[in-house]
Amino acid sequence: MFFGGSRDPFEREVLRNVNMVAVDELSDEAIAAARARRSRESAFLKLDLEEVELPENHPWAVRRPVSL
Repeated sequence: MFFGGSRDPFEREVLRNVNMVAVDELSDEAIAAARARRSRESAFLKLDLEEVELPENHPWAVRRPVSL
């Protein structure tokens, strides 16, 4: 990806006020570790709709039985 400055005048104008930050690429090991961590976390986050708490004054959500 080219971040040194665009040669296209339109692109240069559009990106003029965008802050660009150089970020180091992650290693394959770091990516695999993050995916494993998310997988473990999501196993604990299996949420049943019956467990969801809705406030009494919620503007649009209602508790009704749903069919699958």
